[in-house]
Amino acid sequence: MELQELLDSPLLGPQGEKMRQTSRKMPEQYEQWLDAQIFSQKASNNYASFKDLVFPLSRTEDRSVLKDMWKHVDVVCSTVIFSLVLLP
Repeated sequence: MELQELLDSPLLGPQGEKMRQTSRKMPEQYEQWLDAQIFSQKASNNYASFKDLVFPLSRTEDRSVLKDMWKHVDVVCSTVIFSLVLLP
């Protein structure tokens, strides 16, 4: 509780209102991080559709399994990127 009060105290004075009213632009890296979160979530949602293909991981030593895995990854990534482009 004391920490919260220490953090909030600069915003409670006359300069605090001015600080709260100023517009804040997030850096490009933050925007990229947000995009990465969206990609990661969508990829996680599609994990179940190919986990049997690569589990156990030793299956990927077979060239045909590895090739199928990358085909699936390409399809999923294309779908995710396409859906993100269509976002409003």
